[in-house]
Amino acid sequence: MLLSAICVEAQTGRDVDDVVYLKNGSIIRGTVIEQTDEEIRLQTYDGNIFVWHSSEVSHLNSEPTIYRKRRNQLMPGVYRGRFNPSPKGYLGIVEGFFGVGKDIGDDIFGAPTYGLNIINGYRFGHHFAMGFGTGFRAYSFTRFDGADTGRLWWEYCVPVYGHFRADFFKSSTTPLVALNVGYNMSFSEDNYSAFFAEPSLGVAFRTSDRNSVVLGLGCTFIIPSNYYWGYRTLAPFGNLSVGVTF
Repeated sequence: MLLSAICVEAQTGRDVDDVVYLKNGSIIRGTVIEQTDEEIRLQTYDGNIFVWHSSEVSHLNSEPTIYRKRRNQLMPGVYRGRFNPSPKGYLGIVEGFFGVGKDIGDDIFGAPTYGLNIINGYRFGHHFAMGFGTGFRAYSFTRFDGADTGRLWWEYCVPVYGHFRADFFKSSTTPLVALNVGYNMSFSEDNYSAFFAEPSLGVAFRTSDRNSVVLGLGCTFIIPSNYYWGYRTLAPFGNLSVGVTF
């Protein structure tokens, strides 16, 4: 017991952390409070206690701290929390959305729309990322054309767009803003191809250093460019989205 107390005091004085490297790539810092042949228990800076089976752990190191223990604060520029978000590198996003909006054929509201976004990008830091995306879009509208009057029609498009995203914080939960700007390619006979813009607000819930679940609320603005869109200025759709980043 005396030897353990001396070791703990020595580590505190030298500002040393216990660092657990997991086989899944995660790295967790804190203080090991129990270690056996079968498991390791570690307490993080914010008081959470994690337990891993020995088979999950790659190795355990003692490293210079990123945490000022005596002043109860992190060293400058270091993230406080369960995860350490990757500051730079690849960013992948897959999200689906559903919404309702203004019928593009007349003044009827409530026309449903849904779609899928697949985005490949690059994270330039903790707060900003950009990339390119594609996916799938389905827009509905009501026709007023002879025998088809009052019938609900669907228009299917494949979008190509630029994606811009900004996360507000480095914490495990952060608000964000995003913008998709591009062109919807229609393959129907009537050709409903058009430019569009999709601003959105969301919240990201991190599940690991690189992964998160994102909930978003946004709006799609169609910018008509031909007869079939009726040359209307904008056709707005409100969207609710759920996605994952990796």
